[in-house]
Amino acid sequence: MARNLFSSLFCLVTLSAACYGSTVYQANPIFGGNLDPIFFQDNFDSYSTGTYNNPSTPGPNWTVNGSIDVVGGAFFGGLVVGDESGNAIDLNGSSQGGLTSLAIFLAPGTYTLTFDLNGSQRGVATSTTVTLGSFVNSTINQNSADLGTGITYNFTVLTGTSANLVFASNTPGAVGSLLDNVVLSGTLSTPEPSTFGLMLGAIPILWAVRKRYTRK
Repeated sequence: MARNLFSSLFCLVTLSAACYGSTVYQANPIFGGNLDPIFFQDNFDSYSTGTYNNPSTPGPNWTVNGSIDVVGGAFFGGLVVGDESGNAIDLNGSSQGGLTSLAIFLAPGTYTLTFDLNGSQRGVATSTTVTLGSFVNSTINQNSADLGTGITYNFTVLTGTSANLVFASNTPGAVGSLLDNVVLSGTLSTPEPSTFGLMLGAIPILWAVRKRYTRK
């Protein structure tokens, strides 16, 4: 049993040391667990169009604040313009609303949040606040015809934490901004050089111990 334990520890440390120093890719838990540098994404195209009110969930990634519309196709599909396609989210459904994502774990690393946020396209100026924990907090004011393509926020996480991505309309009434193509991508940090050195230094020690137990 001791022999198997040391063999397992040796393999684990060797593999960990080999992984560090190169780009790290994290499995995406939402889209089938494929290795991907994307940690969260949604284009809303798989959702049924219509109006959703709190506390409903229009899809697997979000809960509704207030009221929102999933627009597309025969249900106000003419609002989906510019780089938005398929379905989009009107952040005001029958009343002012928004979306809150499921909790997203952010390991230490650098991240980029991008999304498309168009003006209402209905003659109403809008205001939307986007937050992601303490890393992103921004209010976007738009005229009706604005096309907000590829709005981008970059941030760094020093200590692993979980956070919710929130898009909140600040516009009263039933006309809001139009959200689509949300992507959170990133590259995880490598350990400090001292940590990496300790991992490498442990390899020959574990190998020697393993050989000793193998002889028994």
